[in-house]
Amino acid sequence: MVYSKGRMRINPTEVEQHLIGLEFPADRDEIIEYVENHDTPDEIVDLLYRLPEKNYSSPADISYELHLLE
Repeated sequence: MVYSKGRMRINPTEVEQHLIGLEFPADRDEIIEYVENHDTPDEIVDLLYRLPEKNYSSPADISYELHLLE
């Protein structure tokens, strides 16, 4: 599985690596605040902005939701 953002392709493992250290559960705003403050590439931050506003229980939960957005 690979997420597409325009022509760029982002691996879900890469997204999850940028969430290491984030305490769960976390809502979309907390996730975005965390990645924006931890040198996450803009492409991943932009992708996470597409998440629905809800609570996420783990990085795998976020990956699953991103998969549904494709």
